[in-house]
Amino acid sequence: MKRHDSLWIVVLVALLASCGAHEDSFEMTRIQRDLLADLNQWEILAAPADSPPRVQTLALALDPLSDSGDLPSLVMAPPCRLRYIFPEDDPPAILRAAAGVNLSVPRNLVVGKGPMQLRFSAHIDGQLVFDELIVVEPKARDQQISKTPPTWRWLGGRDEGLEVRGGQELVLETELVGPARMTTSDLRIGFGPLVTETTRTRARTASSPEAPNICLVVMDTCRADRCSAFGYEKPTTPHLERLAGRGVAYDNAWATASWTWPSTASLFTGLDALGHGVTSPKSCFLSWTLPTLPRVLQERGFSTAGFSCNPLISSNKNFDQGFERFFEVKAFTPGNEVMPLVLDWVRSRKKERFFLYLHLVEPHSPHRPHPDDLARLGGVRPANYGERGFEKITSGLRKLWAASRDKRIDYKKYVPTEHEAWIQSAYDACVATGDRHLGALLDLLEQLGLSDRTIVAFTSDHGEELFDHRLTDHAHSLHPELLRVPLVIAGPGLPTGERSSARVSNRHLASTLARFGSADLGAETALDLAQPQRVETRRLRFHTAKGIWNDRSMMPLYSLVEDDWSLVWAARGVPYGSPARLDPGVGQLQLFDRSSDPTEQHDVAAEHPEVVKRMRAELVEWKEARERTRPKARGAGASTRQLLLGVGYIDGAGEQE
Repeated sequence: MKRHDSLWIVVLVALLASCGAHEDSFEMTRIQRDLLADLNQWEILAAPADSPPRVQTLALALDPLSDSGDLPSLVMAPPCRLRYIFPEDDPPAILRAAAGVNLSVPRNLVVGKGPMQLRFSAHIDGQLVFDELIVVEPKARDQQISKTPPTWRWLGGRDEGLEVRGGQELVLETELVGPARMTTSDLRIGFGPLVTETTRTRARTASSPEAPNICLVVMDTCRADRCSAFGYEKPTTPHLERLAGRGVAYDNAWATASWTWPSTASLFTGLDALGHGVTSPKSCFLSWTLPTLPRVLQERGFSTAGFSCNPLISSNKNFDQGFERFFEVKAFTPGNEVMPLVLDWVRSRKKERFFLYLHLVEPHSPHRPHPDDLARLGGVRPANYGERGFEKITSGLRKLWAASRDKRIDYKKYVPTEHEAWIQSAYDACVATGDRHLGALLDLLEQLGLSDRTIVAFTSDHGEELFDHRLTDHAHSLHPELLRVPLVIAGPGLPTGERSSARVSNRHLASTLARFGSADLGAETALDLAQPQRVETRRLRFHTAKGIWNDRSMMPLYSLVEDDWSLVWAARGVPYGSPARLDPGVGQLQLFDRSSDPTEQHDVAAEHPEVVKRMRAELVEWKEARERTRPKARGAGASTRQLLLGVGYIDGAGEQE
């Protein structure tokens, strides 16, 4: 069984990670069938006319890491009865299914009118296997969150599940017991995640220079141009320089998107930002149908572990697939709280072939640099900066931008000079702190004698705007400061001290690292970064669903970068002050001449209409092709929306339905 650990119980997890010898084999669990993938496979035996069954994400409470958080679910407003027949050729498997009531239901009940009772049941081949009565008490919207939130009611138990096989009939039913107390359409209840799993045993393997371990280190929000390993004048990344000195560094590497979810999904799958479908709060679940780097390596006998300091990289978004151990957090967590667990895990696996994924967050706000790095690089925090100074400046600049009809806002009138200087200094020191953690991992590999049998890759999911286009933060645009990232890969079989100027996407790390494990992620991810002499400059495409365009936010933006040009297309872009329902037509575009304007400050679209037409046509073709082939979208539930609200990734109430 896979183990999930929250890094809020650090001491316990450290003990678990470091104790004793490990088994010679492990169990791999794989999703055999997703019963939510096609609703046409379900027969509706009974359902309200005004509220047919549908697939949505339900959450019972706002804690994303508890057994109350988001689950993709089959919503069955009562009375509802559905039947599913497992295909005859399906082998025996375990059904994972749980019943639950979305947190919106108790808040839509009238306080003082009494509770509502809901019955959930399941039959397999006519035999009752699950029967649960859930009593829902009314809850005021401003009522304090319970310390003991409701949990999902699992069929057969959360760990055990129910055994099913091909040809069997599954019938799920929801019904009201007593008065409804609210309209049927508001009764968001049902069963999730409704998948079947198979488990098989795989022998662990040993590492060697010919069969190396693999470590993928991602430093969140790290710009390439703020790394001394890539030419920055401040010595921010001495350990990355050390790694580059014994490997290959790509001086012109780009992420696929300007924020975490889509870019990290690309690092796991090797697909571009539209190919995997993890693009926005409305589509944020990494599909089981896609092969991922940890999954294909686990199938080759690797012991696998993921350590995420970023709460967006979580199990309830399926980023844990393929990891035997997966450590996740509820908030952005400094690396010093995580690294003891990482190093203990590596020590415990030194005799086995392993894959380690480490997602650090030091350059991401809130900025908490190590005091020694701040002292070494310089920087003084202003007394009036405040605990959330960066977040307040980011929010204020965005409001100023939206209110202005001139994108060349004078941010210096809003941001005090000493605050801007601190942000720049704190960012540099945080990059250095993240590099410090990389150094700790490299030192341990050397101490254990594993350096000559371990591939280490380092990159970032995206960069950070630091007033480059008069704003701060990330996700809102597709300019180089948000997309140019460090990329280094070193280890046995790789050239040493080599640098490549080829323009490449760091998504190709997935296929490159898979090859070192004698695995494959598919033809589309065939570029091999381990052979820099064969890597040629490529035209790259990018996407963000969280763009800012004129006075609109959450705008989908698409970009194409080639040798001389960079085009940004706002498919729904309209002029400042336009009516809310104005038809955007073909949207709006910006074109930048990269040969004379590499930082993309001057829009020359009006001067080169033929270039704009050609490049936009390519983006339209890319967008439409991916929409035909990408996995079905599954969005965020209330617990994830609350998380996004807390980190400033969405506006409005995170609990809103």
